[in-house]
Amino acid sequence: MKRWLHFMLAAVLAVSLSALAGLTPVQAKETLTFAGGGKDAGQLDPHVSTKTQDKLLFAMIFNGLVRFKPGTMDPAQIEPDLAKSWESSPDGLVWTFHLRQGVQCHGDYGELTAEDVAFSLNRAGDPSVSAVSSDYESFKSVEAVDTYTVRITLKNPVPSLLGLVANYHGGNVVCKAAVEKLGNDGFKLHPVGTGPFAFVEYKANQYVRLSANEDYFRGQPKLDELLYRYVPSDSSRELAVIGGQVPPIDRMPPACRFAPRCPLAESICRERNPALLPLAGDPGHHVRCWVRQRELGTAEEAE
Repeated sequence: MKRWLHFMLAAVLAVSLSALAGLTPVQAKETLTFAGGGKDAGQLDPHVSTKTQDKLLFAMIFNGLVRFKPGTMDPAQIEPDLAKSWESSPDGLVWTFHLRQGVQCHGDYGELTAEDVAFSLNRAGDPSVSAVSSDYESFKSVEAVDTYTVRITLKNPVPSLLGLVANYHGGNVVCKAAVEKLGNDGFKLHPVGTGPFAFVEYKANQYVRLSANEDYFRGQPKLDELLYRYVPSDSSRELAVIGGQVPPIDRMPPACRFAPRCPLAESICRERNPALLPLAGDPGHHVRCWVRQRELGTAEEAE
């Protein structure tokens, strides 16, 4: 249960960032600075770290074969991400995923292919590397059939298979060439994925900086940079919010804290600021609305 709540919080925060990123573009560089409650980054490797503050960043850096539809945590609404389509055998033991073509890894690591996906899922199931390897115990093999086709063979049917290849923990796809070049230890400090934002810089106990991925397959983000500051003190974080230095990403109204959407807050948000636009086509979310309401002194009214 605790792990599921952590998952929901991280997913809600990720969708919230999508809403915050959707600001009207201007000529000057647009940087969103936000603060989290952690003291520091754990390990910036989605197969290793299970800390909430890291999962928030992973959602910006990586993609899965599939993803939860933005604005919902409903497994029934899982939709394509790196995979454009998939099918399973009648007995549920063989799953075949067909990848989008032209998806680029960050930096100079080239196009993401089935080799990357197979490498990533096998890595997620490797107990010598992965903190979530037990989730993949039912995997018999993961192989690249061709450049854009991945086949997963199971030891026994897994009803929640799509959840294991979604954009969460081991389902986050890492770029093989980057891991091989940097090594597992180096990758923890320089993660490389295919998501809307790419890793730029990490300062211990201070911040992580991400920059917009201009080649993102869903479209270039409307923000140029994200700066995630580590502010473990609640009082310091509250002062930063009151002073307008950071938006309160992790200080949602209690009634909305684990809700996929907060309709009242969202409607107020759009009334007050109709220019709010979602990142790369994703819908808006209630945290931005709460920022607006806090300025009006009515945050706790959102239910």
